[in-house]
Amino acid sequence: MGHLKYNILTNSCLLIFCIHLSCITLSTGNDQNYNKTISISDNREIYKFYENLGNKMTAILAPILLIIGGVGNPLCIIILLKGKRKNPTVIYLCILAFFDFLVLYTGLLRQYINETWNYDIRNFSNVFCKLHIFMTYTFMQISSYILVSVTLNRFTIIFNRTVFCKQKQITSTRINEKDSNKSVYLIVFIISVLVSLWNFPFLYFYDIIQQPNKKNNYLSDCTIDKESNNEYYIFRTKYYGKLHLYIFIVVPCFILFVLNLLIIKKIMYSSKNLKLNNKEAKKKDKKRTALSIMLVSVCLWFMILKTPASLYLTFPVQEMSKPYFPLTYNLFMLVNYTNHAVNLILYIATSSSFRNEVKKFLEHIICKNKKQNSINSSMKNNAMKRLGSHEENHELVE
Repeated sequence: MGHLKYNILTNSCLLIFCIHLSCITLSTGNDQNYNKTISISDNREIYKFYENLGNKMTAILAPILLIIGGVGNPLCIIILLKGKRKNPTVIYLCILAFFDFLVLYTGLLRQYINETWNYDIRNFSNVFCKLHIFMTYTFMQISSYILVSVTLNRFTIIFNRTVFCKQKQITSTRINEKDSNKSVYLIVFIISVLVSLWNFPFLYFYDIIQQPNKKNNYLSDCTIDKESNNEYYIFRTKYYGKLHLYIFIVVPCFILFVLNLLIIKKIMYSSKNLKLNNKEAKKKDKKRTALSIMLVSVCLWFMILKTPASLYLTFPVQEMSKPYFPLTYNLFMLVNYTNHAVNLILYIATSSSFRNEVKKFLEHIICKNKKQNSINSSMKNNAMKRLGSHEENHELVE
């Protein structure tokens, strides 16, 4: 009997202990799940905070860049073309400003509208989807190789060489200048055709696809249908970005770095060895140096801004999981587009002759407006006097 009571008591104690242990385990598990839920919700709130911050930053800075580039690039073209002699370097810089303008008003304008009003203009129509993504990449890539072409052109002028061999001293005649300008247009045409062919698949494979979101609602998106075009989808997502980085950023940066280093070295050497009594040679050298410094500043700006932005935007896989990714993504996109907006500022900062031309241009506009206002006011006064004299004559007749 005593032995039976002892067994019952022992089993009861074990049962109570097991129930208590299971309760502790359940409560611990619930606490862990609760903590996980809190951490997930916290991450979502932090992600949302950085996303809103990135959108606000784009909403403030993108219009500033659009205004600076929208006014500055056309003004660069006007000022550069005002000169009597339009050498190949000037023609190249005008074409560069034109393509930089197009880059801003295709790529940056789309980002600004998307981040501010949450509307992607590529979803306007199927044709616009294809054309817009094609133009965005094509204009940006053409701009890179126009900069390479103008630097190579400047290098050949300073070193008095053709691409392959030494060039004889050429007298600056109008015929040679016209031929050189024709070669500029031909080179730009070839670059445009090659880059367009590189991006031609965008026009074929991109479409507006209906894709489900997290709430199982179908949203329109300008993308590649990975079910019907899986091979190109893999190429576009895995390899295109890296090829874009190497072909249109790394290679141009390397060429620009080497050529500009040689140009700077040549300018420093020629300025030391120039005869002080030869005023005409000094004047020519000064103009050549000013134009070269303008070009070097543009190239340096390209390397400083484009390289880190392109690296980050091409390899964002590890960063995409971070809560601050929307902010850094928007920041680097703005840095990338800044390169295409500041040509006028760079030219004014590095060239005194360009500054003087801008000053003359603005003074001409201001004087023209003042003259027009004075003409209008004088015409108004004459009209008032005539009206007054007519009224006096009418009174005398009466």
